[in-house]
Amino acid sequence: MVGYPEALTDPSYRGQILVLTFPLIGNYGVPDTNIADEYGLPKYFESRQIHIAGLVVSSYSWEHSHWAAHKSLAAWLKENNIPGIYGVDTRALTMKIREVGALLGNLAVVSLLLCMQLVFIAFCGILPSCHSETLTQIITSTTSK
Repeated sequence: MVGYPEALTDPSYRGQILVLTFPLIGNYGVPDTNIADEYGLPKYFESRQIHIAGLVVSSYSWEHSHWAAHKSLAAWLKENNIPGIYGVDTRALTMKIREVGALLGNLAVVSLLLCMQLVFIAFCGILPSCHSETLTQIITSTTSK
């Protein structure tokens, strides 16, 4: 994989909240999703749809500038109803994930003192493990191509 468009469309991340530790995300936008390679597969993506359930980044660039950019990351996420949050210390969060293993989580919008803020809530030990057979069945293909 090369960058966030590939990571977000990778079927192995199906249903997961993806935490990116690179310090700046969004600065090169998202390529046109309709461009295919010589085999008819998406040229700049791992599949034809976003598979993650949410995105957590440290710093988001609202200005994108790349020759292949067709739209912003924020616009692409919004079109696909994928929540995202920025301003999180993703390196500290990643250290916690490495320490305790994969966590189930939730991205929620809450009102606090009349301001809308996104909050990441990690549930440690309260919910069942995300390494369940159900998740494996969701991301595993039953047909070969």
